[in-house]
Amino acid sequence: GLPPALQRRVAEERAAGRAVEISHRLLVSFFDCEAGAFFGSTWESPLEPIPPSPPPTVSLPPIDHDRDVFFHSPLTGDRYILVVETCFSLRYPHDAALATGAEAQTRTGAGP
Repeated sequence: GLPPALQRRVAEERAAGRAVEISHRLLVSFFDCEAGAFFGSTWESPLEPIPPSPPPTVSLPPIDHDRDVFFHSPLTGDRYILVVETCFSLRYPHDAALATGAEAQTRTGAGP
């Protein structure tokens, strides 16, 4: 599910009457356990929206990561692993509308 800190943030936004859109993506990276470091490029899946739960609930439906991911490397052995992370993204549509309005005023020189 959604990490507790994000659950609180979404609940606060909803309590204030503001919409929050939640999306997720997978990140996959190589990690060298002996060196304690990531190496190579991190693969990122596309950002996928998560359907909102009805207020006041701030839970997530099960997330299906139905995705085939293939990695190859000349490095082999137990010291090398793949780290798979789920990354959540919060988008605030009300902020985007305000930013767009301010940008339009700046471009045209209009405004208060």
